[in-house]
Amino acid sequence: MSEQALAGRIALVTGASSGLGAAIANRLAAAGARVYLLGRNEEGLAASAHGIRAAGGAADILVSDLGQAGAAGVAVEQVVQDAGKIDILVNNAAIFHTGPIAEQAPQMWREMFQVNVLALIEASQGAIAAMRQQKTPGHIVNISSLSSRLDPGGVYGASKAAVDKVSEQLRDELEGDDIRVVNILPGAFATNLGRNMTEEQRQGLMDLLSRVPAAPDAQGRTPLVGLPDDIARAVEFAVSQPININIAEMVVRPAMNTNV
Repeated sequence: MSEQALAGRIALVTGASSGLGAAIANRLAAAGARVYLLGRNEEGLAASAHGIRAAGGAADILVSDLGQAGAAGVAVEQVVQDAGKIDILVNNAAIFHTGPIAEQAPQMWREMFQVNVLALIEASQGAIAAMRQQKTPGHIVNISSLSSRLDPGGVYGASKAAVDKVSEQLRDELEGDDIRVVNILPGAFATNLGRNMTEEQRQGLMDLLSRVPAAPDAQGRTPLVGLPDDIARAVEFAVSQPININIAEMVVRPAMNTNV
């Protein structure tokens, strides 16, 4: 793949202050795209953008809380007004709450569905409208999760199952447009998504992952837990394909990890 396969493209990546979003933004920028990084953590966004610029890439930041209705659509409008177009939208932002459904505050579930599903739809609607007006090819990439297919996946898994269905529906609706929809389902990767886990839940996860001994490679990757850049490479591959090719869905997980 050419290092500048995305030269001239404008990309918006949500949840880009750290983890998967930051890695995806780095990959797209290295491939030649001008990347807009969106998130709530201005310090994290600035650090990510600084790294991209230091490597010779182009990056801008948008500080926004996708937990607010309408914020995602406004962000897309800002990108289009600033750059004149949008070619790639990566819906990566997500909130993860866990716990017994019967005991947790409903507000937690509302937050997850607002960010994980409704903001994704709002951003997609804005990007589709802009891409149609531009009359140029485009890609929408939705970062789902294998939690949507695991039993039990909880309310987080339910929100990601909604992402899967939205992706399928959009793909069907956009068959007549030069807009491809890609759904990526990561398995176990080292991100900060687990920051809302309790200490007991984190320890349980670590106990599970430690059952199979696996020494990390030079980058810190093991056969059980992957790195954000593994997902970023999948995104880069999908959006670098000719527009007549649709990489509809990709399940990406570490080699020895078959159940998370």
